[in-house]
Amino acid sequence: MKKSLLSLLLFSAYFFTPIFAQIEKGNIFIDANIDINVSENDFNNENNTTTLWTPKAGYFVQDRVLIGTGIGLSTTKEGGVKTSAFSISPFFRYYFSNNERLKPYGQIDFDYNQIKNSSAFGSFENSFTDVFLRTGFNYFKLEPKINNH
Repeated sequence: MKKSLLSLLLFSAYFFTPIFAQIEKGNIFIDANIDINVSENDFNNENNTTTLWTPKAGYFVQDRVLIGTGIGLSTTKEGGVKTSAFSISPFFRYYFSNNERLKPYGQIDFDYNQIKNSSAFGSFENSFTDVFLRTGFNYFKLEPKINNH
């Protein structure tokens, strides 16, 4: 089990990093994350499992300015409680550097979330919104294309 999770993690880290975009006007940004967490509850010896998939896509409206949206899908099972969640997350991102590979950014997200929780005692649904300010960086692995005119 640990080997398959490690393989999935390495596969995701290599293939689902944002390698399909540069930060110039007119380019498209594609990104996806997969998170899987399996743990054991020492109190009752039950396994807890959480999976999360978050693809994102965006468009550079001008150099270093990205507007896009993401979708989040998650499921969690903790003992007899099952939770599923769905989110839509439009975002605005600004890249601070024109460095060829390492590109730090600031981002604001507006998230709409829906959660459904069910157990032997019943179920409930809830929806809410969040606003997040984020910072980070992208490391672009691909060489920039050279146009031969």
